Amino acid sequence: IRSTEAGFGGQPVETGSDRVVAYSPRERREVQADIFAQEFLLPADKLRRRLIEGRERPSSIANDLGLPVEFVRMQSIRALLLPPLTAPAMSEEGPSVTFDLDPEQREAAEWDDRPLILDAGPGTGKTRTLISRIRHLLAQGEPPSSILALTFSNKAAAEMIERVEKVNAVAAPLIWVGTFHAYGLELLRLHCHAAGLPADFKVLDESGQLALLERVLGELRLDHFQNLWDPTLELRPILRAISRAKDEMISDQDYLAAARAALAAATTAEDIERAEKSVEVGEVYEIYQRTLAADGSVDFGDLVYRSVLLLRDRPDIRATVMAKHRHVLVDEYQDVNFASTELLDQITESGKRLWVVADPRQSIYRFRGAAPQNAMGFTDRYTGAQRRQLKTNYRSCETVVRVFERFGAEMAAAPKPAATWKANRGRVGFVDLFHAPDLASEATAIRGQIERLKGDGIGY
Repeated sequence: IRSTEAGFGGQPVETGSDRVVAYSPRERREVQADIFAQEFLLPADKLRRRLIEGRERPSSIANDLGLPVEFVRMQSIRALLLPPLTAPAMSEEGPSVTFDLDPEQREAAEWDDRPLILDAGPGTGKTRTLISRIRHLLAQGEPPSSILALTFSNKAAAEMIERVEKVNAVAAPLIWVGTFHAYGLELLRLHCHAAGLPADFKVLDESGQLALLERVLGELRLDHFQNLWDPTLELRPILRAISRAKDEMISDQDYLAAARAALAAATTAEDIERAEKSVEVGEVYEIYQRTLAADGSVDFGDLVYRSVLLLRDRPDIRATVMAKHRHVLVDEYQDVNFASTELLDQITESGKRLWVVADPRQSIYRFRGAAPQNAMGFTDRYTGAQRRQLKTNYRSCETVVRVFERFGAEMAAAPKPAATWKANRGRVGFVDLFHAPDLASEATAIRGQIERLKGDGIGY
């Protein structure tokens, strides 16, 4: 839910450039082509024999083959440090992995063009269903490059790529798989001039952001956030507030206007102080954005924020993006915030062919402003959108599933009506319920229960 209140909150500022790094399909193809070219010019196996058995030096090998000595040295490092390459078995070529899907998973994987949100609780096979969705689209003749799969961490994106490669190794490099912020970075790089950025713009991490503000420290009118001993201590919460504003698509001008309006309306000492802090942040926000532009840089929050603005302002670019990515899949949709939902609106036609997986009960991390309402409001946001559930848990025994079902139903983020799961593993074990008055008592109870189970012959 969008809030225009000028305030604080959210997670600490991410290290932008480090967290965004991910290979796009084009970059993966370039890396693969580079490796192929290196092996074509100087196979590592042959080079290893010349280095070890022939006792030759890289310089003499370079002279003998007419290759740059720097290239031979780098290839020598690969040949000596990496294990020998082995030819893949013939059975590994092409589609090699298929999944047996239950009825709910199959319905979701073979869904039509209507917007779909799949309520997938823990252990219900959501990743298997998502990969099967990709496999189904490819089987229907959709070009791999028409599929855009988005998630929220580079680790999750890498795991998704690995799974897609097992299904179709040929198509995998052509499918765009990555995070919202990595995708935003690619959009801004492809259309940097339209976005008002230089071709070589930098993505600042937190240290870069702090360094940028320190350069203009004399321009910052700080009162509540002044620390003469170490100014960076008070600049960090300001950057956090700016980051959250960008997650809510709030510009520096709108932020400052809202803060000044709040100050004008404040009556109590507490409200006045809070509004003054917000005004201070808004004034820094203005200077920060102006300095970012002069520096030819963006920060982590800009990657989605400015991508949305780019697509809003340039219908021609938006049309190109929509034509390229006809099918948009999102994993962990419960982690979307206002900016990321706005980006999805810009790259889809009223949510058409938007297919997302979510478990609102897991929306506890508040990833950069994520809220359970974003997932709960999916069917209201897009015309014709449908909600489906995966109803079989394959991970836990029935005892655990029933306990989760009982307590999960009372969570504010739980879908209504509450889901009822079938436990594929049957009934095993037991669950004890203890009430602990404090954290120390909880730890003591857990320790005692572990030792009791150990005494019953259950290993640690």
